[in-house]
Amino acid sequence: MKVSLVTPSVSELPSLIATLSTWQEDRSPIQLHPGDIGWHSMRGLEVTASHLRAWQAEDGEVLAIGMFDGDHLLRLALSPGAAQDRGVCVAIARDLTEQNEASLFPPGQHSVESRRARMLDSYLGEHGWERGELWTALHFDLSTPVEFEEALGEAGLRVVSAIDSPREWMIVHRSGFHATPYTPDEEERAATNFQTMVDANLVDARHLAMYQGDDMVGVVSVWSAGVGCPGLLEPLAIHPGFRSLGYGRNLVRAAMGHLREMGASSGLVCTDTANTVAIATYRSAGFVADEPVADWVLADLDLGR
Repeated sequence: MKVSLVTPSVSELPSLIATLSTWQEDRSPIQLHPGDIGWHSMRGLEVTASHLRAWQAEDGEVLAIGMFDGDHLLRLALSPGAAQDRGVCVAIARDLTEQNEASLFPPGQHSVESRRARMLDSYLGEHGWERGELWTALHFDLSTPVEFEEALGEAGLRVVSAIDSPREWMIVHRSGFHATPYTPDEEERAATNFQTMVDANLVDARHLAMYQGDDMVGVVSVWSAGVGCPGLLEPLAIHPGFRSLGYGRNLVRAAMGHLREMGASSGLVCTDTANTVAIATYRSAGFVADEPVADWVLADLDLGR
């Protein structure tokens, strides 16, 4: 089978996301999710499209989709059929591995997140790629109701939509991942980026905030892949001043309640395995962890590019 690699246009984003949604399956290894593209869209539609790649068959069928998360990390998803097709996997692997002026990656160390195709993994392992950072995927079964309102009430908490509070949402998000706050200029850009993502509306999502009284203590986004498909939790952040109080667990369970309302069959989340605090929080909320899986890493051969 002849396989071609293309960069989609902005007008092709909805179709590509719709295709990606059909590849999401319960209890299958977590791969690139529509929600990942939705979160990425805070960079704007043009940039988002430019960071995506699609492998297509001659008849136009999309076989695999990749998203650059930074210049040197490509996050992959393969269709169920392509994941079992050696010819397709070899074609994708060659595109990933080739190092010349037409290379997929810029100079430097390259990483690929691929968790579905054993044939692709086999080829990469035989052609210079090595195992890198470990990641742990977790699943939450949404086949039964999620009881969280009572726990929120007992703790004096409430979880609401935050689309009208982009600046505050991004400030709390920043506090969950960085020790230093935004500068005034960064804060303005962050609020604008959040609004850009909401306005783009590429993927059905809910951006939620947890309050204790008037204080926003945590934020989370959940993303749908359609009714009956797994939804994604990404990202989650608790303000440092409100940690170690069980609020992370409460917010995660609230988020799963929202995903169930959106028709998701399960909830997905993935975090680096070294982040034991996050994994413990998800487990305490009812997630079940899979065995850790490593990214693939390839050192740059520096062919004079």
